[in-house]
Amino acid sequence: MRQIHHRILATSVLVLALAASLHAQQTDCRWSVYGVGGISSFQGVRSDLFAGSPQASPEAGLGVSLSLSPALRFSAEGGYALLRERSKQITSTTLTDPNFTIGGRQATLTTHVDCIQNQNRLQTGSLQLLAEYNLTAASSWLGVYVGAGVGGMYGDNRNNRIFSYNAEAEALGDGYHNIYSHAYIQSPRQHDSFMTVYVPAVLTVEVGVLPHVALGLRGQYRWLPLSADFSPKSIYGGSLLLRLSL
Repeated sequence: MRQIHHRILATSVLVLALAASLHAQQTDCRWSVYGVGGISSFQGVRSDLFAGSPQASPEAGLGVSLSLSPALRFSAEGGYALLRERSKQITSTTLTDPNFTIGGRQATLTTHVDCIQNQNRLQTGSLQLLAEYNLTAASSWLGVYVGAGVGGMYGDNRNNRIFSYNAEAEALGDGYHNIYSHAYIQSPRQHDSFMTVYVPAVLTVEVGVLPHVALGLRGQYRWLPLSADFSPKSIYGGSLLLRLSL
């Protein structure tokens, strides 16, 4: 009988220990939601239309995090970024047509084409999963997180160009002289899109300002390894962060 009591006691202690351990683990698991907003830029877009200089552009995102311990957390985040590029350099091309006619007489038409504007607006939507490690897990008010993950991105690009055309031709003959001149502007627009995967890397510094509120700064670099038309090779930027613990 005593052995049975000992076994019951040992089993009870084991169950209680497991329950306490599970409770501790559940206590460490904490959910939080956050928002980010800042500016970003890019490099190496896979298109000949991107011939100018990238401009600083806005980006924003919303996410949810699960902290398994003070040192480790996982996040799912959806984001939007508007990437802009504009070329101010005028490019010129000369076209010739030797079979042009003026009043029934053959002449050579020379057309000077100047591209006076080349503007791109690349809008991107993304969804990414992150794993982050807290380098200052011992601190109760400061968190310095480094992390990486995987993401998917959809991009929609609108290109707007303005071309200036100046065409001239001159027909000469016995007692005949005629000049043709015509100037006009064209503004073609092009719409392209892509879908691809990317690898994000983040560095975040967060400071607790209230029991359930933290403010922070985040730097992010997204590498797009797969070659997709109109996708950049990388996107980088900095953001302000607001986190609410649940």
